[in-house]
Amino acid sequence: MANDLNELVGKAELNQIFQVSSVTWRAPSLSPDVKNVAKYMSNELSGAPEFDEENNILIGQIRCRIWVAPEVTDDAAEDDSFSSAKMGIEAVYALIFEVEPFSELDVNCLTAFMKTIGRMTVWPYFRSFCAIVANEALMDLPPLPLKKAKFPISNVDYKELD
Repeated sequence: MANDLNELVGKAELNQIFQVSSVTWRAPSLSPDVKNVAKYMSNELSGAPEFDEENNILIGQIRCRIWVAPEVTDDAAEDDSFSSAKMGIEAVYALIFEVEPFSELDVNCLTAFMKTIGRMTVWPYFRSFCAIVANEALMDLPPLPLKKAKFPISNVDYKELD
């Protein structure tokens, strides 16, 4: 599969990226200074990617989240922790890639592509969205970390859940 994935990376070109939904909230009791408050983030594939063979288009969705000061933490399911937070930002992005035809693609290759390339592609959009929302919510939220293909620059301010 690694060779198929490498070939897919070389033959795929981003056609469109757009936000399909978002949810944000902030509890009025939450202090604007969240420097020393627990912060979490996740960035994951939302559903299985689809490949339109007739048009050679790969479509996937990535859900990104950050949440601050959750009441439920230790060993909690992500959804429980997220919904118990005093501040939360979630956005789902759709990605559409044009793919040059090549050998048959299997669902594992498409999923691996979206889990790597798809997640990396939406991250700058989500970082920007979070900065805008935090500003409008009067929150002193540190910038989300930059992501590299294998090594995030810094996760010091956020705990990442995969």
